Amino acid sequence: MIKDLITGDAAKEENKVLKIGIDNLKSQVSLLDMNVLDLKKQNTNLEAITIGQKQLMEIYKDDAAAAEKQLKKEKTKTRVYKVTTVLAVIGGFILAISN
Repeated sequence: MIKDLITGDAAKEENKVLKIGIDNLKSQVSLLDMNVLDLKKQNTNLEAITIGQKQLMEIYKDDAAAAEKQLKKEKTKTRVYKVTTVLAVIGGFILAISN
């Protein structure tokens, strides 16, 4: 009978230790679940940032193309202005000489 009591007490102690171990494992699983959720959230945020950056790059490309087109127009206007100015000066000089 004493042997059964000692065995029962040992089993109770072992049960307490096992319950503590189970509680610790549950805590670890909970922490790991939280980490997984945080990583998923970070991944979602990074994907959103990547999409935003791609959209910005498209906007920059469009703006750069528009600016380049505008620059070509301005260069053409400047060339036309220079040529017409030179022709006007030459025409004025010719008129001045012919009178």
